Amino acid sequence: MNDLRRSLTSGSLAGSTVSTVTMPDLPNLPGVRRDLSLINPKLYREYKASLAKGIPAEEQFVEEENSLMSFFEGGASKVQEFSQILSPFPNNGGSYNDISGRYSLVSQQQDRLRKSRSLPYTNTNNLPSYITNEGRVCSFIAYFTEIPREGVENRSRMVFIKLYMEDNSIEMVEPRVENSGTTQGKFLKRHQIFKPNSREMYTIQDFTCGAEVDIYNRIYTVIDCDNGTKKFLESRGLPFGTPLPLPETMYDPKSRAGVSRAPPRTSTRESKSKNYFLYDTKVLRFFGVWDCRGMLFGDEINVKVHYSLAENTIEVVPINGRNTGRDRLPKLLKKTSIMKPLGSSLSSQDGFDFAPGGSLSPSLGDRSPSGPRSASPSRVNTASTQGGNAMTLNTLAQQNKLTPNVPYHWTDLKVGLTIPVAAMTLLLVDADEFTREFYSSKNMPLDAPIMRPEPQYPALVTTIPPYNGFGSEEDSLQTCKQTLVLSAPSKDGAKLKQLAGMILRYEAILANPEEVDAQRKFIIQVHLEDDTFQIREPPIRNSGHKGGIFLSRCKLESHDGTKPLQPGDIFLGGEVEILSHRFKVLNCDQFTFKFMEENSKTWTHSNLANVLAKVLPRKEVIQRILLTYPGLASRMMDVEECHALLEKAGLTVSKQEACTLFRTVDVTFAGSVKMTQFLKHIMNLR
Repeated sequence: MNDLRRSLTSGSLAGSTVSTVTMPDLPNLPGVRRDLSLINPKLYREYKASLAKGIPAEEQFVEEENSLMSFFEGGASKVQEFSQILSPFPNNGGSYNDISGRYSLVSQQQDRLRKSRSLPYTNTNNLPSYITNEGRVCSFIAYFTEIPREGVENRSRMVFIKLYMEDNSIEMVEPRVENSGTTQGKFLKRHQIFKPNSREMYTIQDFTCGAEVDIYNRIYTVIDCDNGTKKFLESRGLPFGTPLPLPETMYDPKSRAGVSRAPPRTSTRESKSKNYFLYDTKVLRFFGVWDCRGMLFGDEINVKVHYSLAENTIEVVPINGRNTGRDRLPKLLKKTSIMKPLGSSLSSQDGFDFAPGGSLSPSLGDRSPSGPRSASPSRVNTASTQGGNAMTLNTLAQQNKLTPNVPYHWTDLKVGLTIPVAAMTLLLVDADEFTREFYSSKNMPLDAPIMRPEPQYPALVTTIPPYNGFGSEEDSLQTCKQTLVLSAPSKDGAKLKQLAGMILRYEAILANPEEVDAQRKFIIQVHLEDDTFQIREPPIRNSGHKGGIFLSRCKLESHDGTKPLQPGDIFLGGEVEILSHRFKVLNCDQFTFKFMEENSKTWTHSNLANVLAKVLPRKEVIQRILLTYPGLASRMMDVEECHALLEKAGLTVSKQEACTLFRTVDVTFAGSVKMTQFLKHIMNLR
């Protein structure tokens, strides 16, 4: 097939000439057939005669034998069509909806319905508008003048016109105004609008500054557009023009009859609406302390006092600490107005009786933010009980003897202020950075923070009880870690993986046995992966002891109980006390010897350097003792004799240290060596 493609591409179709290509085995492709002259010569001759009929002999085209033209029924056009079929990519279409490509008819039909296409590819010079302008919306500002009616003057209304470029559809929206008296919002739904008495739709060219657009017998005058629309028009070469002002007949819904209202009342301080505009979302934060230690189970509770500048309200939020023993309340006091203490400016010499029946408290004690209610003259004593000066409410008000109950304002708050709130008494001790900057901007800087002494609590002392023998000690310690969620004791994963399955085995006997226990022997197994111990007793016939497991696998403590028993505490010649039984270690297997020598930092008795440091000073004494032995040339020596020899030379060594020195001579681990061989080794020590 590749040879066929190269042959076709090398041919020239200019001037109705095609290069001859010999292709005896051309496959049956669309529009192509095999060599008819070889399949059916008679039919091929009739076919050639029918082609030459009516054409002069000198103009008849004679093709070469086995040429490519003999395989096509349509001549040069079939060759060109065949070359397009063999091409891996189809030719580019002439326009967007040109779907004459090399793909199925079903795909072509689906592309027509979806207004999309997969093949062939084409350039973007002639794409439709719903492709190039997809999602583009041009916004214009326009107004129209209503038809005058009876009792209604001429008035104009503003609308926003949105032109969707992908299909030239138009939508109108009138801005909403509260209490306008008219239906506002979407003025015209989105659809395509035709010009009056025409089949042409409104397009972007019809919307320029000052243009009058007739839509459904209503004239809209375009006066402005947004910046995006202006840039788009300039890129198309359509200048929008200079924006126009709104006409004087513009309708203002707020100016209609019945809409005007009396001006809102303002308070003695700042207006609420003004506060919302100036201080919206701005909150002053003070840090305070509620000292309630005089109460039962009382304590110093740290709180945050939030003052909302927009609403002139105060809320109290507790600072919840850890392990305080108190409920984590979200708030101690919701947003509310906290009133100043009542009657702070009154004194006893004013001659007022605050007792029930003739007191001012029912009328002047109103704690509502709007101020005190009007006091009934019958509830006020107009003269003192002693016949003093007669005073009325008006007189007291003029002399500022009585003041209405007013809430705290931000100008009243400062560091060191004590605020009574219900049953709480809050002391303001500090403020955050924003609050200090706010007061500084108002020329009211706050004082330095008040440093409160840190509360002194008794130190928590945890006493771990002694181990009672139930379960493992590590598991029992988990319940003493001051946690309610119990978990298994953690293990050393690296140690478990590295020393898994490694067991040290020692042969031992009882150190001080009874007469019946003199023949008993034990195997102490040390599991290195978790430092647990197990003791087994080999059975001996007619000994009176069953044998088997003497101690199950568990962790042990040292004889004094101060620390756990470690594998390094067991060595040859040493004694170890396990659960009131004292064992004397006699021997171990070869794996245990090798492991202890490789880890001589833990088992110091297997450190050859330490043993030689003890032996070298007594080297000559050992040599003299060995030379005095009778039958030295043929005498054998084992570990026990080596240990006795070193002790006879005045050395204090354990059996394992003697075994470490002996193993340097007994390289075959036979258990005995010639005494002359041991003497030679001692003489060669340096």
